[in-house]
Amino acid sequence: MATPRHSLRAAIVLTLLLASSPILGDTVTTTTIAEVEKILGLTFTPAQRSQMVELLNDSSYWGNRTAFESMRGYRPGISSAVRNLLAAVVGQSQLVSLNLPDYPYSAMSLIIDAEAAAAFDELTRSGDDALLTAQGKWDWPNLLRTARTIPAAEYLQADRLRRKLIQDMSILMNTVDVWVASDVDDATLFISDLTGQPCVVIPHGGGTSLSFVGRLYDEATILALAKAYQDATLYHLSKPPLFVQ
Repeated sequence: MATPRHSLRAAIVLTLLLASSPILGDTVTTTTIAEVEKILGLTFTPAQRSQMVELLNDSSYWGNRTAFESMRGYRPGISSAVRNLLAAVVGQSQLVSLNLPDYPYSAMSLIIDAEAAAAFDELTRSGDDALLTAQGKWDWPNLLRTARTIPAAEYLQADRLRRKLIQDMSILMNTVDVWVASDVDDATLFISDLTGQPCVVIPHGGGTSLSFVGRLYDEATILALAKAYQDATLYHLSKPPLFVQ
């Protein structure tokens, strides 16, 4: 499905849908991968095994996932230009600065990795993931394979934090209707993935975007604000030069 460039189209699509409806202490070796193959009942190619071992031994893949109590979330502010535009749409008095809960979001992303692996379980088990064009260390086929090695204990630790995050977000969203974030706001991406906060993303010119995130089950408010913002800016009408006929 093509991504709607205007929030009004997203609202129509959503309405139709509703109507129709390893953190490992030791170095990873090929022995570890062999255990995964045994569980899955399939055999990876030597190249796939090598990529999985390389990724699992890359510290940047795991980040600080073992430091659940000390890692900080990151949330850059939106620009003054965006704040001025929002003020023109909703009124200056309606704008407040928002601090998101401080959680180890990068560490908790192992939940997202595991859920992605489960969603594409058949693709991995059948070996059809080898048919995808991109097969690098950080590409989806290898990410889905390596997610099989996430220890259950670490997944449950992250899931405990996820429950607490959901509770904290419920309290926070009692103070605001919507929060707006830039396209480089990693915390917003992780939170919406982990808590289910509804989010609409709109184009904002120059290859950038804005995210409008709201309360659970309140898609109407974020779609209404996103539409008002788009009507005032018209970024959604811009197209890359190569796509203009």
